[in-house]
Amino acid sequence: MADQITSRAPSTLPRSLFSTQDLRKNSFMTGGAVEDAWTYALSYMRAEKITDPKFIKKFNPPHKVDGYMNVVPFPGFMAMQVAGSAQRLSRCAADIEIDGFDGIMVQYTEQGEISSEQAYGFDKVEGGDVYFVDLAREAKVTASKFNTYNLLIPRKLIENKGIDVDKLHLHKLSGNTALTDILSRHIQSLHTRADTMTISEAEAITEPTLALIEAAVSTSKEDADQKSAMIVHSDLAEIRKFIDKNLTNPELEADMIAQQLGLSRAKLYRTAHPLGGIQRFIKNRRLQHAFRCLTKETSQIESISSLAYDMGFGSENTFRRAFKEAFGLTPTEAKEQGHQARRAYVYQNSAQDIHNEKPCDSFHFKKWTQDLFH
Repeated sequence: MADQITSRAPSTLPRSLFSTQDLRKNSFMTGGAVEDAWTYALSYMRAEKITDPKFIKKFNPPHKVDGYMNVVPFPGFMAMQVAGSAQRLSRCAADIEIDGFDGIMVQYTEQGEISSEQAYGFDKVEGGDVYFVDLAREAKVTASKFNTYNLLIPRKLIENKGIDVDKLHLHKLSGNTALTDILSRHIQSLHTRADTMTISEAEAITEPTLALIEAAVSTSKEDADQKSAMIVHSDLAEIRKFIDKNLTNPELEADMIAQQLGLSRAKLYRTAHPLGGIQRFIKNRRLQHAFRCLTKETSQIESISSLAYDMGFGSENTFRRAFKEAFGLTPTEAKEQGHQARRAYVYQNSAQDIHNEKPCDSFHFKKWTQDLFH
């Protein structure tokens, strides 16, 4: 089965698998459908064939894109093995706006070479290196055939540990250093030893994992170009934080943000370009906040109308249309179905309730990811 949940005792961690090779065994799946399924399964990055002649010559990619994912959700973060054929991976402003994933990907590259297409950040990552991707910012990389072990960690966990998140995007830790080697082995071990861990053990590993990341980052050296880029990155983080803290403020708009943060309108729009534009980002964050409010078990929303006005919408109908367009269901449906989804996603429960997903849905990883970041 292309995407499945391995049955295990209720006290241990579940595991989700996805493989394009398995999908290709199904005669009804076309090559294009398989590659679409891979992008859908990968979720936080967009996968596509390599078209740049430079990388075609360098990596000699096959005519088809293949991928494999093996995912384990820990309490508070996620461990993933991701492997694939040579391909281009990207995350653009539209992706950031739509999914709202707000966290950091920490990737240990066991095999392969990954080249960045961006001005600031690493030139390339090779076997043994560790690098970071801020999922709230754009990323474009081209990879040879690769095998990686990854952690997806919510931004708050990183920030609460005192790590400077603004310096992490596309930051590389060389595999030649002792701490990076220890960190990479730890990331891989979290994934490979998950089957033998209890929920209590999994919960206890969060703080040591964050401490190890902090130690590895704090001892690494940064070049001058990275340092000069940090000013822009810091402003972007402040804009995001300010917007999130003022989602229910009816006066939240570009002029207010610029004035409060001491930025000119031009600099505000230029700095916030990776967010997809200020107004679109505010609208998207408000819709995501509304979704979380509606789907919480302890939701105390008095009415859809009051929520709509709190989120800055001029009318309930406008809010309903925007919500339906963003999430594919009405606010009322989200409130009803969201409770069920959250009850189903409890580590201590057995995997019996989630064996009914379709082979190509990759529903579980997507639900885990959405729950992690929202």
